[in-house]
Amino acid sequence: MGTTLTSVILTGANLTGTNLLEATLTDATMTAANLTTADLGSATLTGAYLLDANLTAATLHFATLHYANLTYATLTDADMSGADLTSAGLAGATLAHADLDGVIWSHTICPDGTLSDNDGSTCIGHLTP
Repeated sequence: MGTTLTSVILTGANLTGTNLLEATLTDATMTAANLTTADLGSATLTGAYLLDANLTAATLHFATLHYANLTYATLTDADMSGADLTSAGLAGATLAHADLDGVIWSHTICPDGTLSDNDGSTCIGHLTP
C-alpha cells in the first residue's frame, strides 16, 4: 500500500523521480510541481490539482485521476496506459509521445478543449491544444 497524502499542498514542489506507487493523493494541490519521471503507477489522484505540473516521462499507468485538473500539464512521454481520466480536465495539456493505451476517457476535457463524450468517448485525435 502506498503513501496517503490527502489534501496536501505541494505547489511548486520538486518531486522528480519520487516513488509514489499506489499513493493516495486525493484533493492534493500540486500546481507547477515537478514530477518528472515520478512513479505514480496505480496512484489515486482523485480531485488532484495539477495545473501546469511537469509530469514528463512520469509513470501513471492504472492511476485514478477522477476530477483531476491537469490544465496545461506536461505529460510528454508519460506512461498513462490504463489510467482512468473520468471527468478530468486536460485543456492545454501536452501529451506528445505519451502511452495512452487503454485510457478511460469519460466526461474528459481534451487538450483541445473538446469533451471526450462528443468525440466518440476518446480524446485521441484531440490531443493538440
